[in-house]
Amino acid sequence: MSLQSQIRLYIILSIVVYISYAVAIFLMNIYYNSPAASLADSTQFMDRLYIFAIIISILALTFGIYILLFTYTRGLNKYRDIARRLQVITTKSVFDLSILDFPTEDEFGSLGGDLNRILTRLKTFDELKRQKIHSEREKFQFLADRIDYPVMVISVEDSEKVVKFYNEKFSEVFVKRPETSLVNIVLSKIWIYERDESGDEPEDMNKFIDDDFEHAIDLVITTHASADIKKDMVTLNGDKTHKAYPIEIVPILGDEQAVSEVLLIFKKSISK
Repeated sequence: MSLQSQIRLYIILSIVVYISYAVAIFLMNIYYNSPAASLADSTQFMDRLYIFAIIISILALTFGIYILLFTYTRGLNKYRDIARRLQVITTKSVFDLSILDFPTEDEFGSLGGDLNRILTRLKTFDELKRQKIHSEREKFQFLADRIDYPVMVISVEDSEKVVKFYNEKFSEVFVKRPETSLVNIVLSKIWIYERDESGDEPEDMNKFIDDDFEHAIDLVITTHASADIKKDMVTLNGDKTHKAYPIEIVPILGDEQAVSEVLLIFKKSISK
């Protein structure tokens, strides 16, 4: 039973009890004022009636206080639960509407049902948006794999730059090993595995994207403006150096006009 129904039931029962109490007093008053009733019986009965009335009043008052306190605490807890869910959904990197699900009947009446209908529409729009993003990404990957220079897409996630995509030309020029995947790896943690003449890995490894290159990317993220940089890029195996002149850094803005991704275009690579 919802809280609203409990309040209605309490009001109805209170009205019925007090009406019955008034009717009983009225009828008893008529009876004991009649010549047939003795004074002793009248006094004894009225004392019992008063005691009964006091007990009923105390019970009704206690139940009323309980309803009021329960209404306040349950409403407060419901608001806290809504605030908690909204806080969780805002801190998640993926906007998931499924965690926002409200009861159809509660102390807010039909508000829960109305909110659920709104969420259903939002989920529909969100799904359509996801499908559109997926379709656009597939188109981009299809075109990127058919151009003649390396391309890499970096996602900006919680102040970290994470590799999300690179085309076949990038893999052919810099990665060279099909079993090696850079997807979902933080850009600053991609190392060049150079080997010495004995075939052993050195103690000091160099970053694939050095500090100057990463600083140029940070500047593009901050200014929202494209930039070019000229760098000698070494393959992950460390066996070749490619002169990339220039490397174009292009910011991609998200919904809140903040840079969500960065596109790196290695326009020309000359091996040496």
